[in-house]
Amino acid sequence: MRGSRVFARTGLSIAALFAAAALSVPAQEVKDKDLADLAGEWEITYTNGAVRLYSIDKQGAVTFERENMKGRVFRKSEALLLSFAGDAKIERLTIGRDGRLFVEHFQQQADLLGKFPEIMGIGIRQK
Repeated sequence: MRGSRVFARTGLSIAALFAAAALSVPAQEVKDKDLADLAGEWEITYTNGAVRLYSIDKQGAVTFERENMKGRVFRKSEALLLSFAGDAKIERLTIGRDGRLFVEHFQQQADLLGKFPEIMGIGIRQK
């Protein structure tokens, strides 16, 4: 009986320690981790049949070589968004629990609120 009480107190202490550690992580560090998780090459297949290969670095810089386009992933509220220089179109990116990248493609940033994406894509990490 005594052993189970000690274990219960220790278990609670460990849980409290993990909770305190989670709260002490700066919000910006968590956001930067989201960008770092995107780093790599992604082959994205869209619902219209188009296929793109994006190369994303840890700071969120994106290269779409076939079209010679450069872009950037940035955070707006809770969303990770991708826009390419000189292009009004925008994509909302979500990393799935299974490791796939879900892409919602909009004609312009104003369409993000209240409109459905024009097309959608699913990305598979290549590297």
